[in-house]
Amino acid sequence: MPIGFLLMGLVTKFVNHKLPNTKAYKRNLITGVLMACIMESMLAFSTASKTIGFANQTAFLNGWLEGFLVALPVGLTLMVIVSMTIKPKIEEFLKS
Repeated sequence: MPIGFLLMGLVTKFVNHKLPNTKAYKRNLITGVLMACIMESMLAFSTASKTIGFANQTAFLNGWLEGFLVALPVGLTLMVIVSMTIKPKIEEFLKS
């Protein structure tokens, strides 16, 4: 969990640095999409490495891609909701 918060902070700083003139809700949406892709990629890697292993690279890559594509819609939904609703409230609380 703390690694997720750290990663979200780094992604937020990166997006804010690259898109300073963009509205906050657009930056939060981009942050949510990037976080979903990063987190689902890491989860798919972990799952594929545990279930398939690294002996057969083709099977591993197919397992990783399948896991990533299956989990991505759920991850996108959750991360966009978090980045659009919860994250701004936490940022306001931390600023005060």
